[in-house]
Amino acid sequence: MRWTLRLEGPIISSASIADGIAYFGCADGHLHAADVQTGKRKWRFNAPFGWMRSSPTVGNGMIYFGSDDGNLYALH
Repeated sequence: MRWTLRLEGPIISSASIADGIAYFGCADGHLHAADVQTGKRKWRFNAPFGWMRSSPTVGNGMIYFGSDDGNLYALH
């Protein structure tokens, strides 16, 4: 095993990988971004009242994902 990233809930989406960063949703209500080589967390985005069940899509410098709060997000 290369690395482990401990989170505050189960991962409930498949990861999307772009430019050395893994993006994945979690039951802790966050979309997480982690370096694929080291596992170090780059950042996390909080969607109030929502789990991140959908697998994010990455393209044109944007990250798109849905949440249980009923919103579709686009992050830059």
